Amino acid sequence: MNTYANDCFPTRRFRGHLKPFWTDALTALHSQMAGSRDAWQRAGRPRGAQHSAYRQYKEDKANFRRVMRQCADPYMTERDNKLEHDSVHDTVNFWKTVNSRKHGSGANLGGGIKFDGTTYRSREDIVDQWAKYFTDLYTPLTYMTSMLSGSPMSFLCE
Repeated sequence: MNTYANDCFPTRRFRGHLKPFWTDALTALHSQMAGSRDAWQRAGRPRGAQHSAYRQYKEDKANFRRVMRQCADPYMTERDNKLEHDSVHDTVNFWKTVNSRKHGSGANLGGGIKFDGTTYRSREDIVDQWAKYFTDLYTPLTYMTSMLSGSPMSFLCE
């Protein structure tokens, strides 16, 4: 089932445009914070200020977040000001910016689902087949028979 899910459903990809304010200093601080977190976890995740690993992790995390806010705030202020300016003075560019933020998931889930060799595409048919599948799953003998005969369902990605 994992193979079908990996083939059919969208996966997360790195999106560099999400944090354009990111700098090398933030990368270094993030690595330092991750290292402190690893050390804290290896120490058994102790809680309380008396534990040095906990204190160090919290300090590194707070420092990273503080610097990230310091980088993000001017960027967001600049974007807000530009959007405000464009909404009044350049409506074409304003709507281009607004509409460019509307992204779909990129998933093609309309291909249908195949149950026992038959492809079902309508919502009602798919719901009925899932109901049948879970009913069979609840019945031990039927479930074992269907599992031994092969996969009871498969996803189509067209």
